[in-house]
Amino acid sequence: MDAWLPEYTSDSLGTNLVVTRSSVAADILNDGAHRGEVTLFPETPARVAASQSAVVKNKTEGLAHRLWVAERNGVETPRKRVEAMGAEGKEAQLWETQAEASRVGPQAWRESGTLEEFLERMRPYGYSSAAGNQKQLRGRLSNFLRKLLRVVRTR
Repeated sequence: MDAWLPEYTSDSLGTNLVVTRSSVAADILNDGAHRGEVTLFPETPARVAASQSAVVKNKTEGLAHRLWVAERNGVETPRKRVEAMGAEGKEAQLWETQAEASRVGPQAWRESGTLEEFLERMRPYGYSSAAGNQKQLRGRLSNFLRKLLRVVRTR
């Protein structure tokens, strides 16, 4: 998860928070730190929670709204820790647009021959085929693949 803490917001390389729940995961991270592949800083649970408060609030309220929409449309949903509750305005519109993009996105990707075509199909959901966005998407994908390859190579 992104580290939304004041000391990291200006870090253009990106700083992530990692919470481990197993000794195996902790060992993998510690081994990477010893080899100089990652830099680890301990953080308190309270600061981790504080850094994610806006994300949690958005996801919780967004889920409550999506449950409300499903209920209104007669769609059964699994029981959640959040009660269905409708929202209004820009947030509700955003959550509904995101839900629709998640629904149509995988098929649009399979049917698209190029990234440009996919972005064009997703334009109604707020995606843009502008060159800057393509460059940003390619950069993110490239960075992800480089990180993935580093992890795979070290095992």
